[in-house]
Amino acid sequence: MASKYEYYDTNDDNHNYFAGEVWRGQTFKTTGAYKITSVKLKLFKVGTPGQTIVSIRATSGGLPTGEDLCSGTYDSTTLGASPGAFVEITLGAGANLNAATQYAIVVRSPTSPDSSNCPKWRMDYADASYADGKALQSSNSGADWAVYEDGTDMMFQNWGEAIAPPPHKPAAFFKVI
Repeated sequence: MASKYEYYDTNDDNHNYFAGEVWRGQTFKTTGAYKITSVKLKLFKVGTPGQTIVSIRATSGGLPTGEDLCSGTYDSTTLGASPGAFVEITLGAGANLNAATQYAIVVRSPTSPDSSNCPKWRMDYADASYADGKALQSSNSGADWAVYEDGTDMMFQNWGEAIAPPPHKPAAFFKVI
């Protein structure tokens, strides 16, 4: 059974679109090691959006780096209107995340044509209080990233499963002669 891990899901007062080459993200720091299996994001649509792709990536210097550790898709045409609702995006087989490590949720909709036909992600713009991450943006399909604005955070919930510890190996017994 999945459990909720890191999250920031209150006080949303604005939104950001993602379409074409414009990607969005949110960093978070893990509170413990676990296998992330899905995320819930507060989304809505305008016009006729394309498909949403959500992934988890490692970070370097507080920005996403490397390939997707895991990813999933969501049919954005099924989203409701503003102010939106939390929707769950399953992340394929998931990925094991290390404790006390920063990662990024990366969101894009390459088939959405523009800001009038796309999904939008709710955020806390006025006075965000999530201390372990920041809202991010990329205007070139994830090639370059920047912090959106200090003091802003996207609405997210990470869901996953505890990582089982390795099996216990009994101590070896020695016969003393």
